[in-house]
Amino acid sequence: MAEIETEVFTTDGTKPFLRLYKEEFVRPLGSDMTTGRIRIGLLMSISDTGGNLGATTFFTGLCSSPDSPFTDAGCIHAMGWRQSGTMARSTGAGNPYYSGSSFHAIKRINGVDNTQTTSSFIPAFASNSGILQRRSALIVDITLWNQVNAWASTTAQVVTDIGPSDFLEVMENNTAIYNTNTLTASANQVLAGTSTVTLNTLNIYWDNGLAPLEIYTVAIYRYNF
Repeated sequence: MAEIETEVFTTDGTKPFLRLYKEEFVRPLGSDMTTGRIRIGLLMSISDTGGNLGATTFFTGLCSSPDSPFTDAGCIHAMGWRQSGTMARSTGAGNPYYSGSSFHAIKRINGVDNTQTTSSFIPAFASNSGILQRRSALIVDITLWNQVNAWASTTAQVVTDIGPSDFLEVMENNTAIYNTNTLTASANQVLAGTSTVTLNTLNIYWDNGLAPLEIYTVAIYRYNF
């Protein structure tokens, strides 16, 4: 079961976070989304195990119902970004972090998955240990119904913390964190297939049972174009 915990950061003190431990988080949004562009941003870190993580699936996106999310056999409509495969741990000069191995833009329509691999996209996810407790950023853009883009923290950025105000600024321009390092970006992934179904539910899935995912802030922007 997902838990609410607290963590101390040097930039803004004690903050609560949502811990996902081999779990899926779904939350209905305020309106149905059939057109336009949706931006989902996570301020997050990964619990440090001291070693690499085995096969790990991490999905961030939207689905059409909280009753049938991304992992449910009955989920026939979902769209977002997915990491699958191992995640390597780097020492980070005293501030360890994880990086993934396989990233995809993914769309599910009527039980059929369409994916595009973003092989050059290697984000860095801060761990919750080290000299300084840190958070990293992941931003996923979904243009309904045909493309997915993503931006994330780099290895240069995870050695320092990202505060909430800096994160919101990054959400608005997806270019740089407060320490002036540019986010790493995936190529624009165009996905085949169309649908008129509404996507009205935030969907985050983390399936690693050894290293929980810690989510400190979730921001969602809607662009009507």
